[in-house]
Amino acid sequence: MKKGIIIAVIVALVIGGFIYFVAGVSSTSAPIKRYEYSGSINQFVTAIKNYASTNPNVSVKITDTVGDRKADYGIYISIDMKINKDSISYNLECEKSDGATNKTTIQLVKAYNKTRTTGGYIKDAKGVKPLVDDFESDFLTPLKNKQNINVIPL
Repeated sequence: MKKGIIIAVIVALVIGGFIYFVAGVSSTSAPIKRYEYSGSINQFVTAIKNYASTNPNVSVKITDTVGDRKADYGIYISIDMKINKDSISYNLECEKSDGATNKTTIQLVKAYNKTRTTGGYIKDAKGVKPLVDDFESDFLTPLKNKQNINVIPL
């Protein structure tokens, strides 16, 4: 009897741990904000790299690509910025817009102030709203003015 209870507890823990792991791995949060660019992913990536190369307060790094040549690659981009004395990090997911030719959907999935430890991956997290405002005014607006890349909110 005692041996049966111990086995049942072990099996329950293993199954529970498996369910917890699968639920955690497969869950994703909604993007903080979505944008659209009327151009290809490559045009967008090239423009932000050019912008970063002329601005010492901005660094851009492609962190991952998904997809294939026929479907166009999806690109994951990390942007680090210095705004005033704060170190800010943004993550973007860029992919070809569904059903649209030559349009790119850009999702802001992370806005994080490393200096003040605010923001994160969730739209309602503490400090995300001002970080999104800074992203639009300190990154997207100069990108439009200097690289002629107009990214509009959806």
